[in-house]
Amino acid sequence: MIRRAAITAAILTALLAGGGAALVAYRTDVAEKVLLSRLAAAGVPAAKLKVAEVGLGGARITGISLGAEGEFRADALILAYDLSGLMDGRIGAVTIVRPAITADLTGGRPLLGSLQPLLTGKGTAGEGVPLPPITVTGGRIEAASPMGPLTLTFEGE
Repeated sequence: MIRRAAITAAILTALLAGGGAALVAYRTDVAEKVLLSRLAAAGVPAAKLKVAEVGLGGARITGISLGAEGEFRADALILAYDLSGLMDGRIGAVTIVRPAITADLTGGRPLLGSLQPLLTGKGTAGEGVPLPPITVTGGRIEAASPMGPLTLTFEGE
């Protein structure tokens, strides 16, 4: 009886350890699927991204492209957090690396193309959620204007 209980305990321990190891090994894949699913549910068209790193203190998302024609792109989105804050829905800081926004100032199309409906919606998502400090490095806006192409650069906190 004791031997049987010991064998059962050993098997359960091995299964839990294996499951935990699998979760750690595939955490970036799981996080990527969750993010893409949430973006699709929010109505973001043609979202593409790669979760490069997920750890106890932060995450790095790369190769970001949102919109039917990639109206928003960024080389990376770096999130800094601690687990207790993350459980409460708080992120400590966000850094957006080399974002690019494509806009149309000619009046011939929506300002932000396929992403425009996201800005004009009446949703309540995010209300009451404090924004973390956001840093932007190497940003640019590429706009079509009546006078021709226009590129504006920006960065800051």
